[in-house]
Amino acid sequence: MPGRSLNFSLALTVVTLLAFLPVFGNEFVNYDDDLYIQNVPEVAAGLSADGWVWAFKSTQGANWFPLTRLSWMLDAELWGVSPRAFHTTSLLLHVLASLLLFAAFRRLTGEVGASAFLAGIFALHPLHVESVAWAAARKDVLCGLWFAVCLLAHERVARSERPAGWGVLLFVAALLGLMAKPMLVTLPFVLLLLDLWPLGRLRRHGHWQRDGIRRALIEKLPLFGLILILSVITLYAQRAGDALQTLDAYPLWERVANAVDSIQWYVVDAVWPQGLSVFYPHRSVPLGRLAGAAAFLVGVSFLAFRQIDRRPYLLVGWAWFIGMLIPVLGLVQVGQAARADRYMYLALIGLSVPFIWGVLESARGRPRLERALLPLGLIVLLVLGSTTLVQAQVWRSSQTLFRHALQVTDRNHVAHINFALALFRNGETERADRQLSRAISVMPSAAHAYGLRGEVRFEQGRYAEAAEDFRTARRIEPNSARWVLGHGRAVGKLHDPGKVVPIMRRALMLDPEDPTIHAQLGLALLEAGAVDAAIQSLRAALKRRPELERKVGRSGVAIVHGHIGAALARKGQAGEALAQFDTSLRIDPENGAVYRERGILLDREGRETEAITSYREALVHGDRSAPLLNNLAWLLVSAHEPGVRAPAEAVRLAEEAVQLTDRQEPSILDTLSVALAAAGRPQARKVALEAMALAEARGDVALARSIRDRIESAPGG
Repeated sequence: MPGRSLNFSLALTVVTLLAFLPVFGNEFVNYDDDLYIQNVPEVAAGLSADGWVWAFKSTQGANWFPLTRLSWMLDAELWGVSPRAFHTTSLLLHVLASLLLFAAFRRLTGEVGASAFLAGIFALHPLHVESVAWAAARKDVLCGLWFAVCLLAHERVARSERPAGWGVLLFVAALLGLMAKPMLVTLPFVLLLLDLWPLGRLRRHGHWQRDGIRRALIEKLPLFGLILILSVITLYAQRAGDALQTLDAYPLWERVANAVDSIQWYVVDAVWPQGLSVFYPHRSVPLGRLAGAAAFLVGVSFLAFRQIDRRPYLLVGWAWFIGMLIPVLGLVQVGQAARADRYMYLALIGLSVPFIWGVLESARGRPRLERALLPLGLIVLLVLGSTTLVQAQVWRSSQTLFRHALQVTDRNHVAHINFALALFRNGETERADRQLSRAISVMPSAAHAYGLRGEVRFEQGRYAEAAEDFRTARRIEPNSARWVLGHGRAVGKLHDPGKVVPIMRRALMLDPEDPTIHAQLGLALLEAGAVDAAIQSLRAALKRRPELERKVGRSGVAIVHGHIGAALARKGQAGEALAQFDTSLRIDPENGAVYRERGILLDREGRETEAITSYREALVHGDRSAPLLNNLAWLLVSAHEPGVRAPAEAVRLAEEAVQLTDRQEPSILDTLSVALAAAGRPQARKVALEAMALAEARGDVALARSIRDRIESAPGG
């Protein structure tokens, strides 16, 4: 027997690893992986004393699962924030949970083959791909592992002559499982079902055993107390994160209808796992389908209860299935999903029990059928494993995941939004815009769709449309600092700096810890002329540099230093301003705009040679703005040191600036005329007259007089 079990275990391990082979090449996805892992500095920092404290205190994402967070931190400590490492750990935990489940049912029932088949279904079923291939779903596999330990410990509590020690193990395993995911709130109920079958502690020979029931309930009192405490913590986390949906959003009748309908769909997906999706949107359930689902639920429950003495595994398996789903059927609606494949991670065990032990009972005493069980079982597992192999590839990237979701579901606004996000991050803004517009047509109240479309349109330079999208997102979700910040940035691009500052202050009020908001407020204040306040806000952003760098990268940090330099330059604090510019360029030596601002300051300070060098660096690094070209051209013809003058180069630069401004800037035309004169070009007088006429037309009397004086003083003037 031990050799047979070992062979089953080795085979199960190998086959499961092969079925999930694609996960080793899968990326992180933009659905909670970024929320829980990629954008969380505490996870990236690995294990530390502060990290342990954070893991137990954090309710980020409206969830409390410290053990799962610690497991992610351990991965980061060992391998960095690598998708392959995270997926590998999840897969290994799933394999271990499957092996422990096999061991638990083998001890509980004494049936090696049936227990191995049950573990095989658990290990290879496509419904479990979501829990294994999704890094953010680590909580499922980790919770499943401790759940299997609970089953093993409970068998020992029931049958051992010294149950107390095993009871401690059961309690600790339950605690760890609940700290991985609060799905184990129904654990005592499942253990009571096992007390009914196969342990036979609650009912014998058609009669309930009062002593057995009393003992079983007393054993589980510590678990009930533990679950009560953990349930309160979970509800607090969900309420704090605004994850609990109101009855206005999802009325009670719709919740009940969805719960009944979902049970039917879970059974269908377990038997025929096709069309699986990362997200199933809420839909109204047709009355006929609801009546059929209710009849199915009541009918199966009635038949299972009628067989409680002859075939108790029917009731145990069916009640296990329903009981494990109760917390996630949407009666207490968390999030927007109608149902989810991951909710079946432990519930599928219960649904598999009636099928497996029913077939086993039917085959007993029938040699031909008994011989057919092994090949038939292998065929079932082969089909499941092959389907899982295909489904695991769906999770290769955000684009493949949500493209598939759109193919197998309809009117799925969440899939449209996340597919758009993947396209946007890939630079495909037009396609992203179309997907977001479709999401809005499906769900006009989806603030995220409007806000993300605003970000896309901002990137496209469609600032007015972006501002309108952000305004709509703010109206739907008024407490989102992200949408307020986006609105302020879009309004700023519409050349209305007076309106930007109050918008940015509102964003900061909503999220005072976000350094990007401090930075954007500082920029808005600078453009509005409030230099001192701008410096204060920009320096507040730098006080949170690690988070700032995580959000905007090193180049973003460099830009903040550059803005501080520009503000200090306005105050006449040249030395401090140059220090900020130099710091900015040390962080990001490719920023042409900072070289330009540095050149302007050096020019103003009379350090012409250094200014020319800085201006030329700005050109090298991609800044070919008209003001820069004009400033450099002017210096190259007017510098006090004759050795740095370069009239021919000045002409080229000034001509480029004139082209960029469509010959509509008299000061730039003036620079070109001076450069042409210095280069001995005959067109100098003609361009100077053009510049003077344009200055007079613009009402720039001082510039027009200066050009006239220069013309009159020139030879032949």
